[in-house]
Amino acid sequence: MIQRIAMLFIFAITYYFIIRGSHRTSVIVFLMGLIIALGRIIENVKMEHIGFIVDFNTIGLLMGMMILVGLLKSTGFFQYIAIRTVKLGGGSFPRTILFLCATVAICSAFLDNVTTILLFSPVFFLISDTLDIDASPLIMLSILSANIGGTATMIGDPPNILIGSASGLSFVSFLGHLSPIAFIAFLITALSFKKYLKAKTRVKDGLQNFLATDPSTVIVDKSLLKKLLIVFGCVLLGFIFHETLDYEMSLIAMTGAAVGLLVSKKSFEEIAQEIEWDTLFFFVGLFMITFALEDVGIISYVTKFIGGIRTEWLLSLALVWIAGLCATFIGAVPTTVAMIPVVKGLLASGANPVIWWALALGACLGGNGSAIGAAANIVGVSLMNKHTSQKIGFASFFKQAFPLAISYLAVSSAYILFLEFTGW
Repeated sequence: MIQRIAMLFIFAITYYFIIRGSHRTSVIVFLMGLIIALGRIIENVKMEHIGFIVDFNTIGLLMGMMILVGLLKSTGFFQYIAIRTVKLGGGSFPRTILFLCATVAICSAFLDNVTTILLFSPVFFLISDTLDIDASPLIMLSILSANIGGTATMIGDPPNILIGSASGLSFVSFLGHLSPIAFIAFLITALSFKKYLKAKTRVKDGLQNFLATDPSTVIVDKSLLKKLLIVFGCVLLGFIFHETLDYEMSLIAMTGAAVGLLVSKKSFEEIAQEIEWDTLFFFVGLFMITFALEDVGIISYVTKFIGGIRTEWLLSLALVWIAGLCATFIGAVPTTVAMIPVVKGLLASGANPVIWWALALGACLGGNGSAIGAAANIVGVSLMNKHTSQKIGFASFFKQAFPLAISYLAVSSAYILFLEFTGW
């Protein structure tokens, strides 16, 4: 009983800081995991058991992709994509923004969302400054597009990376099951901003800087870019066939990262600044806390509570909304880490594997609902508040985003019912 009380206390403190959204959140979460070990609150939380506590398949996949993205970034590849996308808009503001958002979504399907926001936010800010318009709707669109695009694949959003590692489901299965809903969610988002986009009609003169720029001039090293694109393509192929090859995705990603470093003639030290260490240590801390919660039996209580829903389709719907609302107010990653053991417990009791997709859609799309729902939200809001005097607080973000998140969850619910009754 004392162990459970202590763990609930640590859990409450941890989530308080997560909800506050402090820039030191990752340090606090990691420290809480260490306190569990230092205080010997849970006997099994020891450094010798760290391989069983922390999912290094997830950590390795994240790190490998961060290194590859950092190497591609150094060649000017993403600036090239941004300028090429703006030129496709041909001076039409609505078309330009929709093309940019679609590009953000596609990139987020294969990169991590935070990197995508960091790469494309300067383009949105430059457009808003050039046209002397409020940047907040553009940044909001980019955040939503990044999270929606990330929902479509196993590697696009941290919750999906966690679920993929825990479930053993394939990259292709994620793409096939989740991309249709990601596409619908993107259409819903575009329609919701239709009035705003149409109000700006044509601004060809304002976008002359982009239209006059030759995209090829931003490529720093064409030879290196070709080599890195080949490596990146091989990694994606490895992800698609990882089940057939019987290799963990982390092994494929880390091998690709090592080859990328080799061809770019860079060391781990030189690329270290491109690795989001805060994200990695945040995950490690969460894994330790979740393991301890499971060890003292708290997770099993939650499993029994949700497992009390005997009707399979109701159980799946409940998971969509529980995960979605928790992701909005607590965060998508903490929600997923906490819910994975619950889903495993439900599956052991004979539940339909569709609940994996219910968790994925709930966590990924529900995370759009607030400023703390996903890492991309936090970073996007932070960039916005630094760029302009018009601050975006929790309330203003929530007012714009939460109704959209509810619509995403409603569509996801209908889709989950379709999967339940068709057995797809």
